[in-house]
Amino acid sequence: MWVFINALIENPAFDSQTKETLTLKPSAFGSKAEFDDKFFKKMMSGTTILDSILSFGQDKQAHILKSPLYGDIIEEIS
Repeated sequence: MWVFINALIENPAFDSQTKETLTLKPSAFGSKAEFDDKFFKKMMSGTTILDSILSFGQDKQAHILKSPLYGDIIEEIS
């Protein structure tokens, strides 16, 4: 998931004419984007991203535990 924030920074300073890197310190931006838990819960409520991440992690863990190397270690511990 990507979240893009459109922000206007007055008098920005860059490292070159190509404007690849902003060199102005964040403290000089003039404002700060702050998000609370309510915002993230609302944003995630319509997606299944969290479920997909948890499922991927569980599948990876199951695959690792079924591998011969870890299977031998688990049998020795038992």
